[in-house]
Amino acid sequence: MEVSPPRRPVSAVVRPPGSKYEANRLLAIAALTDGERRILGAPEGEDIRAAVAATRALGAETTEADGGIRVRGLPAPERAAPEAAPTTLAEPALADVGESGTLLRFLTAAAATSPTPVRIVGRGRLPERPLGGLVRALVSLGAVVETEGGGSVPLTVRSGEPCGGLRGGRAHLPTHETSQFASALLIASGRALGALEIELDGEPVSASYLDLTLSVMARCGATVERRGGPHGGRRLFVPAGTRFRPGASRVSGDWASASYLFAAAA
Repeated sequence: MEVSPPRRPVSAVVRPPGSKYEANRLLAIAALTDGERRILGAPEGEDIRAAVAATRALGAETTEADGGIRVRGLPAPERAAPEAAPTTLAEPALADVGESGTLLRFLTAAAATSPTPVRIVGRGRLPERPLGGLVRALVSLGAVVETEGGGSVPLTVRSGEPCGGLRGGRAHLPTHETSQFASALLIASGRALGALEIELDGEPVSASYLDLTLSVMARCGATVERRGGPHGGRRLFVPAGTRFRPGASRVSGDWASASYLFAAAA
């Protein structure tokens, strides 16, 4: 490899690729929005393609047009017609999350709010990624999760409600493994049938990613209250009737990708 340095300093205005972490959250939220959300600036890549396919498995309609992704999400569970709701014996929709642990957690929680059962598969080392804490929380809120040994993929997730939605109440989540359990359950709260309180057993690892989830939810119309908990824990409270609103969102630039541009400028 031969590298030739530039003859003069680099000077340009450049927008780095969009953040896949933010795009994944926006796609999951859009799938659970009663209406249409347009997502601009999503990066390309296998993880994003898998996330788009996952929204379709949930029952959302997704099209790519005008430089963005348009997602028409599921109707709010209180608006869905009971006579049109699929039975629990309906054939599950198939969703392949590839090797993405983030998408696995987000989709597992989102599937617990869908009127259609969802079978989630993956590959690589994905079966080794912890999921038990999230599954236990979803089951405590009325969801039905069927695994085939090992407690991870492949698994089938069904809502406990005929028209979809997640029963409100209180759920406990471990935080020592990942903050994605909390992020996944918070996103699913956009289709909860009542107030939802999430009790964390301590300060979550990678807390900044949980902050990102709360920030993206706020941009989409959902407010989460932070409360103190016993023994140094934390509580996140989502009021009853919280719903994501339709609209448009631009994915922020990715800081990791921006680091190369900063290096070039230096």
